[in-house]
Amino acid sequence: MKRVIKIGLSILGSVIALIFVTLISVLWLVDPNHYKAQIASYLSQVSGRNLVIEGDIRFTLYPWLGVDLGKMRFGNAPGFTEPTLVQVEQAQFQVKLLPLLTKRIEVGHVLLAGMKLTLIRKANGHTNWEDLLALTGKSEPSTETDFFDQLKIAGLKITQGELTWDDRQTRSRYVFSDFNLNTSAIIFNQPIDLQLHSALAIAGKTTLQGQLDLTTQLTVNLAQQLYQLTPLQLVTTLASNQLPLGQQSLSLHTEMALDLKQQHFMVSLLSLQLLGVDLTGQINVHNLLSSPTVTGQVAVTPFNPQKLWQRLKQAQLGLAWTSLFNQPGLSFQSARLKTQFQFNQAEGIQFNNLELHIDNNSLKTQQVNLDWQKATLVTSAIYLTALGIPLNAQVQIKQLFSQPVIQGQLSLLPFNPRATFEQLKLAKINVPAISLPSQEILPLQTASLTTQFQWRDNQQLDLTHLHWQVDDNHFQIAHFQINLSQETLAANDFSLQAWEMKLVGKMQVKQLLSQPQATAEIAIAPFNLPALFKRLGITPPSLPKPLTLTQASLTTQLTVTSPNLTLNNLHFTVDENQLTIQQAQFNWAQNILNLEHFILKVLTVSAQGKLQITQLLEQPKLQGSLKVAQFDPRQLLPRLGQPLPTTADPTVLNRLALETTLQGNLSQLVLDNLKINLDDSQLIGNLEIKKFNPPAINFYLNVDNVDIDRYLPPQSVEKTTQPQLSLPPKETSSPLDFLRALNLNGTLKINHFKAAQLTTTDLELAVAAQPGHLIPLAAYQF
Repeated sequence: MKRVIKIGLSILGSVIALIFVTLISVLWLVDPNHYKAQIASYLSQVSGRNLVIEGDIRFTLYPWLGVDLGKMRFGNAPGFTEPTLVQVEQAQFQVKLLPLLTKRIEVGHVLLAGMKLTLIRKANGHTNWEDLLALTGKSEPSTETDFFDQLKIAGLKITQGELTWDDRQTRSRYVFSDFNLNTSAIIFNQPIDLQLHSALAIAGKTTLQGQLDLTTQLTVNLAQQLYQLTPLQLVTTLASNQLPLGQQSLSLHTEMALDLKQQHFMVSLLSLQLLGVDLTGQINVHNLLSSPTVTGQVAVTPFNPQKLWQRLKQAQLGLAWTSLFNQPGLSFQSARLKTQFQFNQAEGIQFNNLELHIDNNSLKTQQVNLDWQKATLVTSAIYLTALGIPLNAQVQIKQLFSQPVIQGQLSLLPFNPRATFEQLKLAKINVPAISLPSQEILPLQTASLTTQFQWRDNQQLDLTHLHWQVDDNHFQIAHFQINLSQETLAANDFSLQAWEMKLVGKMQVKQLLSQPQATAEIAIAPFNLPALFKRLGITPPSLPKPLTLTQASLTTQLTVTSPNLTLNNLHFTVDENQLTIQQAQFNWAQNILNLEHFILKVLTVSAQGKLQITQLLEQPKLQGSLKVAQFDPRQLLPRLGQPLPTTADPTVLNRLALETTLQGNLSQLVLDNLKINLDDSQLIGNLEIKKFNPPAINFYLNVDNVDIDRYLPPQSVEKTTQPQLSLPPKETSSPLDFLRALNLNGTLKINHFKAAQLTTTDLELAVAAQPGHLIPLAAYQF
């Protein structure tokens, strides 16, 4: 732009020089209008351009030597289709005669009415003014100062002008139409008042139209090569379909100073208003013509982001991030920004003391350094406070313009999750519809997080040394990785310490974005059950002695493949009791739970089997098999706090085993293929229990042999005692009372039955009892 201005001034000087030559020619001619053709021909020969003077020529001699020219045209350079370089409808020029004797030039008011100047640069770089510069023997406009130091112009006035810059290299065209310029006296090294009004039209990659008004005071010191605009006020109104609302106004107030010797350009007291946003600051450019270094500071005074968003929305710019302003609960009523910056083409751009505030949220950092030679971006510590959550971070980006690698560290300083959650609800932000647990279970009064992170290839995220704390609960993970290209997720060596428990494990997920398949190993170290119940506000279940709930632990391998959740090698212990399941699988699509080969050890009893539960979450139905390994009832009963019965044979009640298949639901249980081995007796048959409270029992049982005498108390020797007074006997319940309380219906067959030293074979007993009523027993012997 500086080059264009210099060229424009050079051409304007050439035009004035042509007018001056014309004036001198007139001094030798009585009526210059009779010789317009000769004058034009002479000047055409000098310039190599076609000069046409269409209007009349009038002049004055004293005290001002002046000329008033009508319409004239100055032709374009050869090779350009446009016919004219410059055209003037009327020109007035006056020079005071006496100062010329002392080599001083005092020019009166210069008027250029209807001037049209067209500057063109072809795609090959050639311009339509380069031949005029060649006339002076220089490739650039002269910077000699002797002439200008002796030059005084009472003022310059351009009316109804048109300036065109047609750059065919960049395929852009700038047209200043209705161009009006008015200045005070032009005396170099002294301030010059300048007012400019023009219409503007830009065509090319950017298309817009508008009006601009500029007022300033210009000071030019050619000897020192100093140029100042103090102050400068620019007001423009621009219209384009690329602008919000199709039209915007811009207001600029500033002071500018250019020192070409020191290659220094300064913009101070900058104030810019655009889209309802006010920007202030200052800019300094050093090494302007070699390797520019730009420093400065800018500040955006408080503005309303909501109103700015509305303007952008009405412009239909399609900015995806503006949807954030559509959240009804977020105010976005006030925002402001300030920073210092430094720019160098070789080193990049650096922001210092950056601060951004939006309502009660803020972002601060001491330094952001963008080096485009190394393609890196590095920040010092970043301090962010948003929604009451304080965050500290440090970020480094490598390969910025190809395959960015973003790494750094992140810390969420302690904050109150409950207060944050309530704030999100009040803001009506789209958060998951969840209800927080009670404060007794999980206070959620403080939370914090630290981690190191890396994002690379736009598809892989790594988190290392992650530590997440909520109240006194801790979650730690050594390495967490998500790879979007391979669709994998890996969490190695994680641990969760919560509610008096500590869980450790590792996890992997494949086909993350299509059909996720997750595997994990989980272990819960022994933990205190009473403390957990107390923490959760749960009343511990009441168990018969000697069963206790003191300490528990769990290990398992977990697999999730839609629609199945599978637990392999599940091992769960409570005190000395254990449950081991080779495989537990839940199909949530079919609502089926399968337990394959489980082993349950309680006290001295060990049971194993398999189980399937259908309609688990609706009306559960189960089927499976159960086998209780042989155990010694004489060892179990004392542990249950029960006395051992006194038997005639002390070797009985030391072997008991059970095996059966089972099926049932919430109101019924059926045991088929039931086998019970007690000592030397075996019982087989079926058993059905309905309506568990009170139960209705149907059965068919067959005992191979039983010697009842072995289980009866031993016979004691009667002792002779003296008669004594005794109290009336206490009322006791008889076996019949127990039977009356039951709802029984079944048959018991005994192949060999021995009692009182008598043996009976093929004994069959039919038993029927209903609550409050006992149906007589029927016995058959064959």
